[in-house]
Amino acid sequence: MPLASGASATRTVSGTGPVVFTGTDTSLDFTAKSGTTTFVVSHLVAAPNVAPTVPKLEDEYWVMRTYDGGTYTTTATFSGQDRLYREDMATPSRVKLQGRAPAATAPGRR
Repeated sequence: MPLASGASATRTVSGTGPVVFTGTDTSLDFTAKSGTTTFVVSHLVAAPNVAPTVPKLEDEYWVMRTYDGGTYTTTATFSGQDRLYREDMATPSRVKLQGRAPAATAPGRR
């Protein structure tokens, strides 16, 4: 993980319902959950070391890692410092969540 200012929070989840990752501007609402899973969420206020090749929000991003076992279905909410454009809020399908494998050096994937 790159060096940047920000915050991290760890939560162990074994049931459904909302979970707030304090200080990271992130919450996950679990609608299905089996087993127990530890989540670590980091909200970094810096440009990622490899930026997506598509339009992006400004210099902030999140790293989410899971440990242990279990399966889950969740909806994520990121509040962050950047604000979405009015067009994005009117058409949420314009906003994409990028992802990449740990320690990847290629741009993110959808």
